[in-house]
Amino acid sequence: MFHTYLADTSSLVNLVKPRIASVRLRFLTRLLDGGRLRLPDAVARELCECNDDLKGWANRHSRRWLKSTNENTETLAAVCRNHARYLLREDKKYSADAVVISMAIYHRAAGWIVLADDAGIQAVCLLEQLPYCTSQAFRVLEAV
Repeated sequence: MFHTYLADTSSLVNLVKPRIASVRLRFLTRLLDGGRLRLPDAVARELCECNDDLKGWANRHSRRWLKSTNENTETLAAVCRNHARYLLREDKKYSADAVVISMAIYHRAAGWIVLADDAGIQAVCLLEQLPYCTSQAFRVLEAV
């Protein structure tokens, strides 16, 4: 069975450790090109502030970023209103967390799995009954 993942920054950072970055980035590129990995534009912007491997990868695939629209922006407002205590924290000046959740809710019918290592995102996934997995579970599921 093939799954489609909606990725958060935390999971991609944990997947792409320097020692194995090139192998994992090639795998993520195949998923992205095959439509099995969705990358919200807010996550991609966060990746552009990460290490050189992730920054370069995100920039090279900017045409594949999942763009925010007026429709899913309405969902974003509701997510921020209902789940701010889990997603909007002082230690994060700008966070893609709420965008990831709002896109998962907006595209719920597609059955995407939220790929996140962030506890706040995982908590909201449980509350909203959204499927999610960690980067460790992803490595098992996808044999990476």
